[in-house]
Amino acid sequence: MLEKTLKRAGMGVLIGIAAGYVIAFLMSHGEAISPEFTEFIGDKSAAVFIQTMLMGILGAVCFGGMSFYDVGSWSMVRTMLTHFLTITAVYVPLSLFLRWFTSAGPLLIMLGAMAAAYVIIWVILQTVYSTQVKDLNRLNDRNGFDSANNKSIN
Repeated sequence: MLEKTLKRAGMGVLIGIAAGYVIAFLMSHGEAISPEFTEFIGDKSAAVFIQTMLMGILGAVCFGGMSFYDVGSWSMVRTMLTHFLTITAVYVPLSLFLRWFTSAGPLLIMLGAMAAAYVIIWVILQTVYSTQVKDLNRLNDRNGFDSANNKSIN
C-alpha cells in the first residue's frame, strides 16, 4: 500500500502544481501568483518557487490521501471524512500563507464548496453501491443462495 500511495503522491505533485496555478490565477484576478504573496516574500522569483513547491505538496497530499479509499475495513463516511480533513488541514494554512484569501469570508465559502462536493460524491456513491448490493442480492436469490446465512439453499 505504501508503494501505491507514493506513486499517487508523485503524480499529485505534478497535478497539484498545475491546479495551483489555475487556482492562483482565479483567486488573484488573472495573475499567476497573488500580488500580496509576492509583496510578502519580497521577490517574485522566490514567491513563484515557493508557491510551486507548496502546490506540489498539496497535490501530493490530495492524491496520496486517495489511499484512504483502499482501507476496506473503513466505512465510506470515515474514509471521505478522513480524506476531507487531511486535505483541509493542509489547504487552509497553505492558502492563507500564499495570500489566496485576504479575509475569512472567501475561505469559508471555499471550504463550504469543498464540503458540499464531498457530500454530493458520498450521496452518488451510496446510491450506486446500494443499487449494486440490491442487484447482487437479487442474483443470489435467483441462483438459490441464502445471503442472510451465507449458504446455498439447494
